[in-house]
Amino acid sequence: ISAVSVKPGSFDPVKHWHPRAFNAQLHPTVATFLSLSNERIVQRYTHLNPHVDANELRKLLGYKTMHFHWAGSDLFSVNTMDGKRQMVLIEMNSSPAGPAAMPRHQQQFQQQACSPAGLSSYHVLLETLLGGLAEFKTEVDGDWAVIYENSLVEGSGYAAALADLSGESVWLAQDRDADPDPPCKWDDDGIMYVRDAEGVWHPIRACFRYVSLCPWRRIPMVTRTRVVNSMVPCLTGGNKALASKAYTQFNDECDIQSSGLQINTPYTVADVEKEQVPQLVHDMGGHAVIKVPYGYSGKGVYTVTNEMELANFMAGEHHYGKFIVQSLVGGAGWSSQTSKGKFFHAGTMPDQNGDKYVYDMRMIVASDDCGFRPTSLFARRARKPLSNDLSDTTADGSSSWEILGTNISNINPIDGSRTVDNDRVVVMDMDGFDTLGLGMDDLIDGYIQTVLATIAIDQVSLQLQPAGSDSFDLDKFKEMNPDPVLIEELKM
Repeated sequence: ISAVSVKPGSFDPVKHWHPRAFNAQLHPTVATFLSLSNERIVQRYTHLNPHVDANELRKLLGYKTMHFHWAGSDLFSVNTMDGKRQMVLIEMNSSPAGPAAMPRHQQQFQQQACSPAGLSSYHVLLETLLGGLAEFKTEVDGDWAVIYENSLVEGSGYAAALADLSGESVWLAQDRDADPDPPCKWDDDGIMYVRDAEGVWHPIRACFRYVSLCPWRRIPMVTRTRVVNSMVPCLTGGNKALASKAYTQFNDECDIQSSGLQINTPYTVADVEKEQVPQLVHDMGGHAVIKVPYGYSGKGVYTVTNEMELANFMAGEHHYGKFIVQSLVGGAGWSSQTSKGKFFHAGTMPDQNGDKYVYDMRMIVASDDCGFRPTSLFARRARKPLSNDLSDTTADGSSSWEILGTNISNINPIDGSRTVDNDRVVVMDMDGFDTLGLGMDDLIDGYIQTVLATIAIDQVSLQLQPAGSDSFDLDKFKEMNPDPVLIEELKM
């Protein structure tokens, strides 16, 4: 496999969009949401939530990240047993998929100096980063690069958009964990090189990372080539265990009593040994979610609603020694009961058969000198419909994952390649968005949750590598994340 040179002006919308999104018309509610300034969002949110400190929210939406420059959240729309509705953060992604499922929208990009072909989420995200990132400025003499793992559609979209915005050719290289001869390498000085079709290695001064599967095994923690996002937020945000600690730390320091703000997540216990799992599941009423902290695309996530599913997890072989256990968000009659209460899925609007489905919403944000902005969003629904009675839902032998799992990726266990179940992608068009039962205020709530979580992860990242530092505090990371298997994998 060789790196490919992508030229300015080569962005072809046909190649970089989900088939259903290419000709879709963005829903007016989503279009309006994307056009809102942060100030208007502050005014609306504090009007509906008068206990929230407007100045504190304004400051957070204007926060400039130092490590976690672009991020994607996975959010559930949930209800409590007393009828309160809210968006709950499930996890964050430091290299999220999304632009290919996002319909183009003229108003969102009307301020962008792009060609008509460039009116895309790819362009607006990268232009936001280019406008606010000193990370892209480096003393290394070399080229631009985009590295991707499996999705050529989005990887090539980012490369073509970056070529448009920079006015330079950009190397596009596939970087997979299972590749014995990858087209990327790093020298001892932390400089990245990519190999062209002639076998020539080219130095890279700045790299946009679109790689999710254990990139710390092959990308150094500290580099001279600027990598966005670097490995630090990958290990603090893509790492579900450390991310949960970041959210707790943020909530403690933000002081909900004075600011009115907090990150809403399911009840979570981190750094769990395998033998401790059954008791925690029991404590949550026999319903829980067990996660390998470093998995992605749904890999390493186990929903437990009965003894058989718990036994299957306990009988399995697991590469890592630590897990997180979370309260389960299920139906109204079968969600976990914890100190945070009981959340259940609002689900989609009932279809013509009366069926409703679990879904999650992916929201991608980017940060520049002026703060945050949303760049794209889409949703994913589960395979089988949801019922308030678990026995009704699993009567045909279905596992709870088929009802609760929203991941649309299928990973080949041999070579790591990935296929996508596009039929379960919910595009934010006139038809798709309406099926979710969401409104403007739900989108604003989800955006604020995404921003708060991004800041929480960025602040923990700064504890491991302070701004301007050229070293990663491995000892502190070991204290925060005591998993020897992971520590052994880090490329220092």
